[in-house]
Amino acid sequence: MTRTPIRPPITPPATVELADGTVTLTYWHIADGEPDLYGRVYRQISGYLPDDYVAGSISTGTNRLVRADLPGRGVVLPDVNVEVNIGWDEQPYMGIRWLIPVVPLRQRTDPLAPIWRMESAAFRVGRVARQLVTEHPDLALRRLYPTASGADAELELETEGLSGVRAWAQRLGVEPRITVSSSGDYKFGRARATIDGVLVLITGGDLIDAEGGAAV
Repeated sequence: MTRTPIRPPITPPATVELADGTVTLTYWHIADGEPDLYGRVYRQISGYLPDDYVAGSISTGTNRLVRADLPGRGVVLPDVNVEVNIGWDEQPYMGIRWLIPVVPLRQRTDPLAPIWRMESAAFRVGRVARQLVTEHPDLALRRLYPTASGADAELELETEGLSGVRAWAQRLGVEPRITVSSSGDYKFGRARATIDGVLVLITGGDLIDAEGGAAV
């Protein structure tokens, strides 16, 4: 019996309005940190900015979060001071965090809660890895790199060259991103998909010959 290939649930972009502008975030995530010794808890929204994001158009450091429209999670209207950080991982990445009300001592997180979150993340990574290998035996796959840290779950699929990256990306319904190394002798492919809360990274590359094509 032929099984229908899976199609990962790609979460629609989030729209975040700050004091000095509005941005869209893809592969966004919202989570609360662990209470510190004083019971303070920070909430953070993070995700990837568009490729055409203009550096400096949003102020980093102290800013003000007016509104955040998070598909599947509703609209957040905190209207609070936030800390904005912007980094780079193949494309610009933004993190927005703010302090939420103090958690009373009696309500603080169970000491084993981080262990449960890590175990849950590891379970989800394993389940998605087995599903991908089972559902797509015809696609080239060199090795898997699972990561489960806290509540974050990530799975890297290292495939055979750019053709492998394109094949996996097409099967999972996402667009690959191709870059050239600074030395100009290697093309690197990368694609991202989210499956059951697990960030799946598809990677692979090819050497470039003297004529500019992939080396045989």
